[in-house]
Amino acid sequence: SLKRFFDAQTWLVGIATALLLVLVVALTIRTRERELLTLRRIGVSRARVAALLGIEVGVVLVAAAALASVAGWALARVLARALGLPS
Repeated sequence: SLKRFFDAQTWLVGIATALLLVLVVALTIRTRERELLTLRRIGVSRARVAALLGIEVGVVLVAAAALASVAGWALARVLARALGLPS
């Protein structure tokens, strides 16, 4: 049925998004390896470095979610108007 198809699509997009997030975090850690090593050498604990990275990722995620929400809302209004649907 059509509902099943769209449910599957939603799951696939969610899984792809999660994998993309994991890759971005891994790339961030890899490109900042020297910086993280410097933090460890000056005495910052592993837990503190992990917390620092977690907070950084969280801030970026919140900002991205806010921008995506605004863009999605605007696009939905434009499409609704173009298709003559109630907004």
